[in-house]
Amino acid sequence: MTSWTRRSVALAGCAAPFFVSSIAYANAGAERFVAQIGAETLRLSQTSAAAGAYRALLERTADLDRIANVVLGRSGRTFTPDQKARFRIAFANLLSTRVRNAVSGVKSFTVGASVEARAGDIVVTSQAERTSGEPLTLRWRVMTTNKGQRLVDVEVAGVFLAFQQQAEYAAFLDKNNGDANALIAFVTEAAERGAAA
Repeated sequence: MTSWTRRSVALAGCAAPFFVSSIAYANAGAERFVAQIGAETLRLSQTSAAAGAYRALLERTADLDRIANVVLGRSGRTFTPDQKARFRIAFANLLSTRVRNAVSGVKSFTVGASVEARAGDIVVTSQAERTSGEPLTLRWRVMTTNKGQRLVDVEVAGVFLAFQQQAEYAAFLDKNNGDANALIAFVTEAAERGAAA
């Protein structure tokens, strides 16, 4: 693995886990990408920005379409195009409020090593220093898309959050007879509660 440098910056927000091959390399571009997002996220936190500002940041830096599809999983096959579009909006709003609320307790963010297991598929390891509690280790998954590098998932405590969310929504749909509109309403309400927090 090539050498890497450490940078102290701020925290950023958001897909599948991938298998590391026997030959993996660092990706300085992905490290800079995560660091830049982190710096902007901390700036938003320091100015008490609304969730809409975080939404704009995620629209620029995350592949929200891919994340929404992963979160829906197989259940998404039964959604109409209109339902998928409404779910994507609701989920992006929820993700924005979660990022805003999570970063409020972070005072600094350090980017460490990155690993590119295959072309265009990179994980960047980082550590968030919080105002209280132990530092939090995060692993950001970055993929190269037709729009450039984009965040597609984050791993916390060994769990990729997109797949954790997928399991939660699958369970919700099972309990609600696969009702897509009920899930959209559930996600919308969660985003509204988060925005009010």
